[in-house]
Amino acid sequence: MIEIILQAILTVILNILFYLFIKKRIDRSIEEYKIAYSGIFKEKIEVYREILDKSYRIMTLVGRYHISSNEDQKDEFLKEIETFINYYLKNQPFLSENMLDKLKKIRAEFQFVFDNSSMYFSISDNRGISKEMRTEITSKFFEAGNKLKKNNSFDELIKVVVKEMREDLKTDKS
Repeated sequence: MIEIILQAILTVILNILFYLFIKKRIDRSIEEYKIAYSGIFKEKIEVYREILDKSYRIMTLVGRYHISSNEDQKDEFLKEIETFINYYLKNQPFLSENMLDKLKKIRAEFQFVFDNSSMYFSISDNRGISKEMRTEITSKFFEAGNKLKKNNSFDELIKVVVKEMREDLKTDKS
């Protein structure tokens, strides 16, 4: 009789332990999926996509502006840069420190290209500038163009954004 009661108690205890083990695993899986597909997660992915989109747009504008500048392009370029900066500043909570550093570096490079291109185009019609000053400004203009063509900071940003998106989406098997 005692053996039957002990077997019943042991069975109940093992069933409870099994239930708790399975419940814990299921709860953890549900919580992971709940977080993965929540609105915050979706917003974060949208922020990543928008940063990539805005970055590509600005790089196109920088290229055009560097080649041939006019007031309309200058205004469009400045407006896009301002929109880009405001966007990533507003969305800082969704961005890692590494990504913010890359964005700040790109922002500085855009400013460098804009400043040097603007200076070059503004002196191109001005004959009163000394030859040394004209040579220095022209040199900085081509340096800005080369920096733009290399796109190192831009490539770094893209790699960081894509890597973080893949981590968030759990598409990397590593």
